[in-house]
Amino acid sequence: IKTLGLRPTKLAQMREGVELVRRLTAGETVAFEDREMHLHATLGGPLPIYLAATGPKALELAGEIADGVITVAGLSEELVLRLRDRVAAGAARAGRSMDEIELCCGTFCHVTSDPREAARIVKPYVVATAQVGGRETLRSIGIDIDPPPAVGGIYPDMSHAEDWDAAADAAEEWVSDDLALRYAEAFCLVGSADYCIDRLRRARDAGATSFYIRHFESYTLPSALVRAFESSIIPAFAE
Repeated sequence: IKTLGLRPTKLAQMREGVELVRRLTAGETVAFEDREMHLHATLGGPLPIYLAATGPKALELAGEIADGVITVAGLSEELVLRLRDRVAAGAARAGRSMDEIELCCGTFCHVTSDPREAARIVKPYVVATAQVGGRETLRSIGIDIDPPPAVGGIYPDMSHAEDWDAAADAAEEWVSDDLALRYAEAFCLVGSADYCIDRLRRARDAGATSFYIRHFESYTLPSALVRAFESSIIPAFAE
């Protein structure tokens, strides 16, 4: 939304939109922008709706109205518990149980046993977090940086850089290896396969019911990440 120059959707609009989609997928005719419309084909049953949410109010809204929530607000046990409590508060207001709601934790992932590589791949995203209003979140884990709104020479921006190596080089002006690894510990899944397996298990035990695993780079395929999950990580959860 920010990249397109649009304002984020307000929560009241999101609530209305979810209700509209539910009615459409149930086969109803609905009014939208002075027009009546309906779907010619439906799935024959309720369509699960997942709400992407990171802030506390959006998490609570997801607990009220959604079948699941996809969040990128952290992967540590403490953060997952905090996220779950927010969703549960919204669910309670609507007379719902958390058993009805899936908590999907999204995280950037990179499998490596090299600490320097781990720190380097995270650095552009630390800068991007500060740029898009996440400075308080960063300060909560001991990271206090003040990068400019845009970093020259990085296309299109730090979190979607076409040249991730160049973005990592640029990010080093504000982010040390220690700060990058601190960020990774709280919000990402970066380390050896055994480390990733342990983090996923602990997040699951804290209340995460599924995971949305993302590759850091926007302009390359996640081939190495897929191979690591296929060979080492998914088999650990086979039972």
